[in-house]
Amino acid sequence: MGNISKKSGVFVVLVVLLGLSGCLQSSSEDNIDSCIVNGCGANSSCDIESDECVCDEGYEWFGKGCVPANSSITDGDTDSAIDLCANINCPAPAKCELFIECNPLSGKCETIFSEEGASCSDDNYCNGEEFCNGSGECLAGNLVECGINEHCDSESESCLCNTGFQLIDDVCEIKVCQDDSDCDDLLICNGIEQCNNQNQCETGKTITCNENAFCSEPDGTCLCSNGFKKEGNECIALPSCPVPQAVTMIIIHQGATIEFSTEEEVPLATGTTQNLQAEQPDEWQAQSDITFSETGKIKVFAKADSASCVSDQIFSFIYDVRETYPAAAGAVGSSAISKDDDRIVDWASGYVSPVEYGTDVIDSWQTPDKALGQAVGGSTDIVSVGRGGNITLTFDNAIKNGIGWDFLVFENSFSENFLELAYVEVSSDGISFARFDNAYLSEEPVSAFGYSEAENIGSLAGKYKAGFGTPFDLEALKYKSEVLNGTLDLNNITHVKIVDIIGGTSETDTTIYYDSFSQIIYDPYPTVQSAGFDLDAVGVIHN
Repeated sequence: MGNISKKSGVFVVLVVLLGLSGCLQSSSEDNIDSCIVNGCGANSSCDIESDECVCDEGYEWFGKGCVPANSSITDGDTDSAIDLCANINCPAPAKCELFIECNPLSGKCETIFSEEGASCSDDNYCNGEEFCNGSGECLAGNLVECGINEHCDSESESCLCNTGFQLIDDVCEIKVCQDDSDCDDLLICNGIEQCNNQNQCETGKTITCNENAFCSEPDGTCLCSNGFKKEGNECIALPSCPVPQAVTMIIIHQGATIEFSTEEEVPLATGTTQNLQAEQPDEWQAQSDITFSETGKIKVFAKADSASCVSDQIFSFIYDVRETYPAAAGAVGSSAISKDDDRIVDWASGYVSPVEYGTDVIDSWQTPDKALGQAVGGSTDIVSVGRGGNITLTFDNAIKNGIGWDFLVFENSFSENFLELAYVEVSSDGISFARFDNAYLSEEPVSAFGYSEAENIGSLAGKYKAGFGTPFDLEALKYKSEVLNGTLDLNNITHVKIVDIIGGTSETDTTIYYDSFSQIIYDPYPTVQSAGFDLDAVGVIHN
């Protein structure tokens, strides 16, 4: 039976995060046992004598909690946890959400709400103080009520007298004046104040502008509101600016440069921040490219910077910058997922006929039915698409864009470095497809039975040996033109296309394929009889 060390600060967070209950008691005594104060996790209890949390009978310590003994999650090794959260990017918490963290025992994001009564103020004094209800909702406050001839002022957080009135004995009375200057509030848009015959200030006539316009101080000119331009005497809406697009990869290599562009030629601005919850970069700069010079997660922004359109949607994407791409299956840092992983909930159920086979694949390998259902992990239960061929698989239940990886592609490589590669594309209607951006870092050609290294391959199917799937996250496609124009629904993916890459031996070959950075992709070449990508299966994590 394992035990849980007394790391009071970190452990409290984990206890709350996992929703775990234990021997949590309240006490005002000093020096009380740590595990009583902080509580224990699920399937564990507090041992008062040792001041430690211990796993219940039938459970064992694994990673950050107690799990059933000999369960598949421990894989027989209770001293080294499988990091189920390695590739999970949880969303930023909203108001009334304390934090959202990945549960290391389930690999799922879990939300801890702010306690009931916690402030979720919008910093507007006049509409009252907003409070959390304890369930993640922010409740509206009560509007501040001011007296007669008064209005609420958020800046001073107080009730002030209206124009033409003055405070006398805590009551706003009509202002006494000797001439017009006593009434002037130095503003034009609310009219010219005057002193009448009764020595009282009278408010002026407010300047009224046309629709979609506002009165501008200090000269009282009517200007078009943001997002509108003036044509004649009217303000008409500006068109929306095109959304900048660039290479979007969940994991990207250090040193990579992404270049933003739009369908229409407009000036662009870009920026970055290490605050992954930010809605704006640290600084906008008038440039169209970003180079990832340091490792770590970084949030990148881009927008059209033009007065001729409205930037009502900006590019915002989190990149995980690493020295290399994930390593081979079984190695530290690998993103490979086993065909037997519990996260896989479904498999491809059909394919589009006829399959578009390439060259050098004999009839005995043209077996698309073998790509349906669960991955086998062997060498022969596959379909070979041939050199330059492709196959499109379909699903009874559409794949959805969940948190983290969404689906996996399995190849039949007999080793961790004989890797036949393919592009991966998805569609919601079988007609319009979007391709995952990808990278290939090696500069050496690969012979028919030559080797490649998984660390040099990003977002290409086939980077892992048989029995282990290459994962893909639909979030990487959210700024593709097919998604922006509505022809591709990331929560309704019905087709996955695998396109074989012909990896020629030199730049002079006609069979050269390129990655998203215009670098040559070298694939084992030339293979025969079962040439091209050998598809075992496509597994689904989110549907």
